[in-house]
Amino acid sequence: MNEPDREPVPLYAARAAAGLAGVTYRQLDHWATTGLITLTVPAEGSGSRRLVSPADVAGLCRVAQLRDLGVTLAVAAHPPDGLARLVDDDVVAATVAALQHLPVLAYFVDGRAVSPEALQRA
Repeated sequence: MNEPDREPVPLYAARAAAGLAGVTYRQLDHWATTGLITLTVPAEGSGSRRLVSPADVAGLCRVAQLRDLGVTLAVAAHPPDGLARLVDDDVVAATVAALQHLPVLAYFVDGRAVSPEALQRA
């Protein structure tokens, strides 16, 4: 039996989205390259444009908040419940909501990034 179609997930330019989350693009890139964070759409090689989902931005924002509180990155990336409670969920929600002001560059559908034009044709 086939799984029901999932809603396409909007993807945004990582550089702009990282700024909203309170990290630099260089930090985002380093954290993703070293495996500290896992992005919805991995980079496809040197020079490829990173795309991030709203869930990715929420995760970045959480890690950045804990980092700003002095928590090490290794712990901030996978915090125990006690530390996770220190994250201000209102800030995370506001950060994700701010994505609506950025252009959607692609959508994540069936395990891959699809252009908005291709999604409309489907």
